[in-house]
Amino acid sequence: MARIEARVNPSSSPSSVVADLLGNLTPRSLDECLPKLLDQYADDMVFRDPIQTLNGKAAFEQMNRHLAARAKDFRFDVLDQVTSPRVTFLRWCMHFTPTFGRPMNVEGVSYLRMNEHDRVVEHVDYWDLPSFFATAIPGGERVLRALLRPLA
Repeated sequence: MARIEARVNPSSSPSSVVADLLGNLTPRSLDECLPKLLDQYADDMVFRDPIQTLNGKAAFEQMNRHLAARAKDFRFDVLDQVTSPRVTFLRWCMHFTPTFGRPMNVEGVSYLRMNEHDRVVEHVDYWDLPSFFATAIPGGERVLRALLRPLA
C-alpha cells in the first residue's frame, strides 16, 4: 500500500491535509504531525468511535497522545478518500503494536464533517471492535469467527 507523504500545502483541501497527516502519524512523528492535524479541527469538534465520545480539540489531542503512549508503534494506511464540499470519508487500516502484547490491525472508515471555515467539526470513526481485540489474543480470530458463524 502506498503511504501518503506528509505535506501541508496551503492550497490543499482541509480533508486532503487531514488524510496526509493521518497517513504519517506515528509515535515518532507525533510531536510534528499532531499539531498540524489539530490545526484542521474546530475547537468545539466532536469525535466518536465504538469506545468513546469526546468533545473538543483538547480531548481529541489527549486521546491521540494516550494512544501513542500505549504503543511501541502504530501507523495508519489511508486506503481511499471520498470528498464532497463539506464531508469526507477516509478508509484506513491502523497497524498497532502495544507496549505489551501482539500487533493488531483494524480497518475502518472516518467520517469528517467540515464547518463553513473548512475545519473539522465532527469526526466519527467506524471500525470493528470485536475483531480488533480478537487479533490481540492468540487464536482469538478463530474463536470470533466460530461465535459469529451461526449469525451468517
